[in-house]
Amino acid sequence: MIKCPRVPLWIASLAVVFATAVVLAIIQADLSGSAALAQSSQDQKVTLSVTSVSYNEAFQITLEGFPSDLTLPAGSVSFAGMQVPIPGVFGVPGVRPVADERGALSFTTALPTNADIGFFQLTVEVPPLFSAKTVLRFRGSSLKLSSDTVVPNQVVYLRGSGFAALEDDGELVNPNRITGNGSSLIIIDGKPLRPPHVDYPIRLDKNGSFFVRIIVPDLSSAEIGNRLEIRVTDSSGRKGDADLVVLRPRTSFYPGFGYPGQNITLSGQGFIASNRLLAANNRVEISYWV
Repeated sequence: MIKCPRVPLWIASLAVVFATAVVLAIIQADLSGSAALAQSSQDQKVTLSVTSVSYNEAFQITLEGFPSDLTLPAGSVSFAGMQVPIPGVFGVPGVRPVADERGALSFTTALPTNADIGFFQLTVEVPPLFSAKTVLRFRGSSLKLSSDTVVPNQVVYLRGSGFAALEDDGELVNPNRITGNGSSLIIIDGKPLRPPHVDYPIRLDKNGSFFVRIIVPDLSSAEIGNRLEIRVTDSSGRKGDADLVVLRPRTSFYPGFGYPGQNITLSGQGFIASNRLLAANNRVEISYWV
């Protein structure tokens, strides 16, 4: 028979106390994690102070249902798949956002300058504690047309603002422009606008604005009467867009009825325009029967 050495009573008591403390710590950690998950699963949402933004426009993001006292992790906020800057992270100015005891968190930021134009989802993901998204429109730079209803060969004037401005006050000329090369050009209905319909390069003033004459190209492949997109990208990558409508050819008579020998007025709209810059002289043939 093997005899086991007798363990002093004080050592046995200490071991029991230590084991009990470990078990309690594990239970407390498990309960804390469960509480955080339960809190984060309730009323999780993200709201914005605006519905649309442009370049360098600050806006506020507010989270609800975020785990209390938790710091917003780096890379957790994105727009159309691109990371949105978070204050206090990776050199971004400001204090890093931390949720309060109610799980609310707010901070101010701006979208990255390489964001694309349009409506996209702004998403906040902190797996498995938080997940929420909302829709935000990025307007990009501003474009205005002298007429947004056009026909092929028509001359229109295009004004742009909010493109890349002069950053160095010591320079006199803005180095940014619309070059006509690569992606830096004007696009109508998905097709690049080329000379003689526009003259490149298009220079930007110190504030990032421009004014240029363009000639509407042949849009016979486009759906007549539908809105088409005109998009401009400068050499820095900034973009702006606007809509235009190609008019449908139509005619009208006045008066709408008459008698033999009566003079009537025939009017037409939406036909292809003549343009001396293109050496285009278009005519309309009129046929009638009596």
